[in-house]
Amino acid sequence: MKKWSLLILICFFGGNAIAQKSNDKGYGDNLIALHPYFGYATPELSDLGVGISYERFLNEYMSAKLPLNFGLAAKMFQTGIGLKFYPTGHDRTIKYAVGPSLLFTRSTDGFEVSRFDSTGMFFYTEEVDNPLTQLGFALTNSLNMTIKKNIYIGAEMGIGINYINNYKEDLDSGFGGRSTGGPNVLFMFNLSMGYRF
Repeated sequence: MKKWSLLILICFFGGNAIAQKSNDKGYGDNLIALHPYFGYATPELSDLGVGISYERFLNEYMSAKLPLNFGLAAKMFQTGIGLKFYPTGHDRTIKYAVGPSLLFTRSTDGFEVSRFDSTGMFFYTEEVDNPLTQLGFALTNSLNMTIKKNIYIGAEMGIGINYINNYKEDLDSGFGGRSTGGPNVLFMFNLSMGYRF
């Protein structure tokens, strides 16, 4: 009887250990990534830059992502929040995701205007700041690969619409007037590498 009790006890604890091992995730629920190449384009603004992002996996099929991107040419800053849906789950080596993102973009790229000095009676050019504010929505597609459990590389592409476009117009008189443009398209692309824990 003692042998059977001992055998049942070993099978019980052994079964629990095997079940726990099979339920342990192979990858972590947090992902910090660097974007050494980031591209963004709209009719008013095109820029290349770098960025970082944080992604939190909410369950097996969904995650939330917070990006911070910085343009190198047009002094652009971009942030937002996005949801990513992994149709086959995120605990695998190679995975595909699709999801919506809400994006806020701010740029201070300028343009030159010609002005007239009435006291000296001459024309001159002046650089005018052109603060551009955009708020829009994008549908993103991404392909990710996790290497050696913690190292991550990926590529993401998105296309969408900016609903708010607020910027200065370059008027012929040399004065910049505020303008709120209508909706227009946006395109974004990034390559990323990071650490998953």
